[in-house]
Amino acid sequence: MKKRLLASLAIAVALGVSMPACAAPTVDPDNGGGDEIVDTLQFTVKFYDEDGAQLDSRKWNKDEVPSFTYSKTDDEFEYTFEGWATSQGGEVLSALPAVTADAQYYAIVTKTEKVRTLSFSASANTSESAKTEAVAGFAEIKADADEDLDVESAQQFGALYDYAVYIASTAEGEVDEVKAKLREIYSALDSAYRTAKTTYTQVEQIKTAVLEQMQSVYDYAVEAAGAEIEQIKTAYFTAKTTVENLSGDLLTVKASAKAVLGEFSSQAKSYATELISAKLTELKTAAATVIDETVATVKELGETLTEKLNDYAAQLKARINGVNTLDSFYPTVSDVKEQLTAKITEYVTERLTELKTAAISELDEVVSGALAKLPDGKYKTQLTEF
Repeated sequence: MKKRLLASLAIAVALGVSMPACAAPTVDPDNGGGDEIVDTLQFTVKFYDEDGAQLDSRKWNKDEVPSFTYSKTDDEFEYTFEGWATSQGGEVLSALPAVTADAQYYAIVTKTEKVRTLSFSASANTSESAKTEAVAGFAEIKADADEDLDVESAQQFGALYDYAVYIASTAEGEVDEVKAKLREIYSALDSAYRTAKTTYTQVEQIKTAVLEQMQSVYDYAVEAAGAEIEQIKTAYFTAKTTVENLSGDLLTVKASAKAVLGEFSSQAKSYATELISAKLTELKTAAATVIDETVATVKELGETLTEKLNDYAAQLKARINGVNTLDSFYPTVSDVKEQLTAKITEYVTERLTELKTAAISELDEVVSGALAKLPDGKYKTQLTEF
């Protein structure tokens, strides 16, 4: 057998034929330690990442199924490993085949930009607790902005952060509705941070980014105010036109666009605040009127209970006047309505008991007087029983 193997090698060398890669030959243990040789063929399998950088290279025995675990992560992108292909950017194989020759495989990866999402804990079961957690999330984004952006950009982002906190504080509705709004604000703030972090190289990119932020500010101002305020609309279109018409070098356009955005954001916040304040005043007046009208419909309570009901109504109106946000106004009014209804029911029941007692007392007096005038006998007995 050894002679046959050496002869084969000599012929291959003479003919210039390359032999397959193989490991050192091993003695067949079933051959009683004789001269029979068993060849274990091996092949080189290489793995590369999606960019063509080599990850691994090793030999595998023939008919073995090669494998390599690949994962990748960084601060800006999410990477989803889809599988291996025989060429860079090629079609993903359903499975790696058994080794029969040298091979190379390339990772196929889906790359997506990381987008932060706002999650709430189980304890965030009220609008106020959800807002507290959301503002904490906003602060994390601002901390990243302070670290990653230049001083001017960080200051500009700080103004947007302050506005996001303000808009969050005015969110109203059911808990799930408030959470949805807070997630939208968080997403917009994170988007603004990622936009600010990107270094733009073209004037139009700068202008587009600023216009998008202005649109977000406008939308949230209108939502917070509950209507399309004419002043905000006018300020928005004026600022929008100014940015669209900016020209010059990159730094000049960037500085001018940021200044316009900052001024518009300040105007929008001011207008929205004024309208919300006016709306609160109007709602408080209307609520106080409803309380007075409700109390006025309750008749014949008597002097004492009427005075007590008026005092209680005054306490409820004072409570409503103490509300400072739209978000807390409606729950307060709902609670006041329930309390007023319960108090009226209590006083009416109390007055009815007083009237019943007085009627019974008066009836007793009438009967007692009649009995005193009747002689003993049939009629007196019947009246007594009656």
